[in-house]
Amino acid sequence: MRNNSASTSQEKSIGFLLYRTSLAMRQLLQKEIKSNGYDITAEQWGVLSRLWEEDGLSQNEIATKLCKQRPNITRILDELEKNELVIRKSIDNDRRKYVISLTDKGKDTVIALKTVAQEIKAKACEDMSEQEVLKTIETLNKIYSNIGKHIKD
Repeated sequence: MRNNSASTSQEKSIGFLLYRTSLAMRQLLQKEIKSNGYDITAEQWGVLSRLWEEDGLSQNEIATKLCKQRPNITRILDELEKNELVIRKSIDNDRRKYVISLTDKGKDTVIALKTVAQEIKAKACEDMSEQEVLKTIETLNKIYSNIGKHIKD
């Protein structure tokens, strides 16, 4: 006979709850992006959105800011460049150093999908007060900071 406390403990596990929530939000984002006629992934949206906030980042800066590994960012940027959403610009004619910028098509895509992203946030925060949303953000940032202290050792 199985002990039902495993499901109870998992439902109270911060790590599991964060993973499950992140996965659900990514799935909803992907669904909404596709239903709005865009052929990009949630990961690609993350890069485009980050570049909207701060254009002209290096690949390493994008990887760091999005907490992704550099090879994954390379793959995402290759696809975005192929679809003419971003462009790589070399710095000082050094082929090893370049920054990534949104193209006009990339900017148009971000403008169109920002509304979609805002709608997803609204769906995720249904029945939550503004204070609850702000407290959740504060708590998640605190958890992230606490974990960071221990993995930087």
